[in-house]
Amino acid sequence: MDNNSYNNFVGAIHHFVSGWSKSRTKGEVLLTHESGGVICSFDTPIGSVKRKHEAFIWNLSEFDLQSFKASINGLCCSTESSGLLRLFRQIYSFEACPTT
Repeated sequence: MDNNSYNNFVGAIHHFVSGWSKSRTKGEVLLTHESGGVICSFDTPIGSVKRKHEAFIWNLSEFDLQSFKASINGLCCSTESSGLLRLFRQIYSFEACPTT
């Protein structure tokens, strides 16, 4: 994929994520654009497994996993983010905070 096609692809994903995230809540949504991914942060938990964060990653080789882990470190023990963290723990085998 050439650079222009890749930029169009990324732009389309950003539009999709923006629309998807706004459709999930009546509250505020913050989109953090990382290289290779987007992190959605909601002021009100969403979903049947309540969570305040959702990540869309399309390029794991570019996505800054260390930055992502740092951004969720204080939230990982809460039930609102457990679904997302369970997924990342399974994939990357990390503990973002001590277990109690």
